[in-house]
Amino acid sequence: MPPGGACGPADVPGGGAGMSFLNGLGQALRCLVLLLACACWPAQAADIISPPQFSHEAGFHPYTFKLKLYHPDAGVSIFYTLDGSTPYVQFPYERSFQYKTAYRRSPRSKDGVLEKGRLVTLPYRGPIKLSRVLSGAGRYARIPTSYGDQPVAHLPPAPPGADPYGLQRVWDEFLEYSRNGIDAWAGADPAQALVHPRASDGQVDRAVVVRAVAVGPRGERSHVVTRSFFFGNPARFNLPVVVLTADPEDLFGHEQGVLVAGRRFDAWRERHPHHTATAGTADANWRDEGDSSERAVHVEYLGMENGRLQSQPAAQSAGLRVHGAFSRAATNKSMRLHARKRYGQDDMDVFGSMDRPFPAKQVILRNAGNDRTGALFRDAVLHRVLDGLHLEVSRSRPVSVFVNGEYWGLFNLRERLGDDHFAGLAGVKDSDIELSRNYGVSEEQPGMAPEWLDLIGRIEAATAAGRPAGPVAEAEMDLASYIDLHIAQIYVGNIDWPFNNMQAWRVRPSASVPPRAQAHRKWHWPANDMDASFHVPGTPKLTDMLSDQGPRGRPDLAWSTRLFRALMKDPAVRARFLQRYVDLLNTRFAPERVHRFVDQYRGEIATEVPHHINRWRVPADVAAWERSVRHVKGFASQRVGAQLAEFQSLFGLEAPVAIQLGPLVPGAVLQVNGLRHEGDPSQPVTLRYFKGMALKIEVLEGPCRRVQGWQGQGTRAASLDLVVDQPLVLRPVLGPSCEPAGTAARPQGS
Repeated sequence: MPPGGACGPADVPGGGAGMSFLNGLGQALRCLVLLLACACWPAQAADIISPPQFSHEAGFHPYTFKLKLYHPDAGVSIFYTLDGSTPYVQFPYERSFQYKTAYRRSPRSKDGVLEKGRLVTLPYRGPIKLSRVLSGAGRYARIPTSYGDQPVAHLPPAPPGADPYGLQRVWDEFLEYSRNGIDAWAGADPAQALVHPRASDGQVDRAVVVRAVAVGPRGERSHVVTRSFFFGNPARFNLPVVVLTADPEDLFGHEQGVLVAGRRFDAWRERHPHHTATAGTADANWRDEGDSSERAVHVEYLGMENGRLQSQPAAQSAGLRVHGAFSRAATNKSMRLHARKRYGQDDMDVFGSMDRPFPAKQVILRNAGNDRTGALFRDAVLHRVLDGLHLEVSRSRPVSVFVNGEYWGLFNLRERLGDDHFAGLAGVKDSDIELSRNYGVSEEQPGMAPEWLDLIGRIEAATAAGRPAGPVAEAEMDLASYIDLHIAQIYVGNIDWPFNNMQAWRVRPSASVPPRAQAHRKWHWPANDMDASFHVPGTPKLTDMLSDQGPRGRPDLAWSTRLFRALMKDPAVRARFLQRYVDLLNTRFAPERVHRFVDQYRGEIATEVPHHINRWRVPADVAAWERSVRHVKGFASQRVGAQLAEFQSLFGLEAPVAIQLGPLVPGAVLQVNGLRHEGDPSQPVTLRYFKGMALKIEVLEGPCRRVQGWQGQGTRAASLDLVVDQPLVLRPVLGPSCEPAGTAARPQGS
């Protein structure tokens, strides 16, 4: 029998009283051939027979049950696993991978040891009893995913003696069940062997993952079917749930596991025995990039519907890579998911729509980056604040993540703004997109790319000759996008920009594209990586950007602000920049509006944060997280005033003038220079502008009383154009009341 067949202990002949010697010898020889075939027969192509069928759907179940596996062909054998591994259908149905118990971050640290993790495949012989999930640290939570002396911070103190973190004991518990399943399967409870025997009182910390494959008599195989089963109360979750299942060796193996420091770190440690490892210096498995870093993963997604978690998941296969830069060294790493034809789908449909007219091909499960020890949402919230401006943002939703059935914490499910995303936005092929990061500067390319040097040179030549630089820039740049991106990054005080996380994209000049894509031949600037933001409200980021010494007073970084400094020497561009900045400070960046976004996101994740902290011990505790949230709101409260003061100092402006509006018509929408003001229309609104700035105030009328002019302004229109000169109090002239006829029209975001 080939390797896909059910050769194993059940095929070894038993000695019957009526069996002749020749018959017995023949049976023994046949079995010997079968066992040799199991070890030597070449693997067959998958999917040439139908996959096994499950008696129960994946997802949440209120009661325990016995899972049955079926196949319409009686000659087909079914094999399954309960540890997340891909079924291994070669006798004795067991394999192992090496993992390490700790990695030495500093020369004085104690190194861990290599252990074997045993992965067991079980031949299906009867119903599998799946029971209520128990709480406690699982097998994979005990494998260290960063360097240091401790595998993960949340584990209990190490017992004395060998096996300091109970790793081998957890494997032995599971193997006890696995051996029984192979030698004399008697309906044992697999969930009992997967976790520690402490009841969870309905608190769902784990899922039982069943992976099954059908194998025909000639070794032909089906694809692997993966189902994750939760037992307990789904009300425990106020967020969507993502379950990732991949072969443990691909995630945690010392040789090729992408979530561990692994072989590459040990090689680095051997070369640098006296160095302390840092995220920027030490090599590790997780630093691998490109195709070699991608691992096959099964994705299941339980979304929210009417405020409740869906009982059954959507599912698809994908590729998994570690995402990020320095945050790769974090214990809870960001992970990127790729849809590809070889996994069965071109699009990441499993997560549904992100309110886009085109599907996503990549998404990120983000650990909050530099904010993973703080508020856990800075970047995600700021992208929400910026949505609707002249720049592309990454839309997101918070999710709870499980890996191989074990709770993995709180993540931000994000769109990835890459070639495929911009291609969808422009309506062209991925290959038609040109993406520039940090103006082409990298470790391999120390200087700016030639196209940027050429553009900057022409802009600098125009300003030096006293000619307008704006038209030169706008021939190749979407200047509105450029201005909005720089305003956004300066406002948030991003300390990891512009010398890093600067990104621009366009449709390639050489690409043949439809007319609707022509506008995208200019460079556009998307929002990118703002988690190192909202720290010090008085950060003079604009002053820093305009310094000839470069950001942070470093001439070696002056290249990153050269284009900005060249454009800001043009009086028209500078006036446009300041007008737009002050418009945004009065509308999109108004403290009460930013507070609403912060409060909304905080409310979405508040019940999940204690579970996340219990898993990773970051932030330190819930009180520390709440302090970070308050700090974010405090920054928003103080940043507008700090920015106006910086403008005064930097450009020699007088103090801003106060313009008081309202109260307006109930239900009306106020627009200031085309931007919606989201304050309460029944309350007065105070705007602050510098003298000489243009101001267009529009009231999109409410469902009942109409604005018929403004007191003292000599107009009967609902809109008002003026140039700011002195403080003003503007009161609307309201028409007669009426019965509400419907809902007022709502303008676009920008």
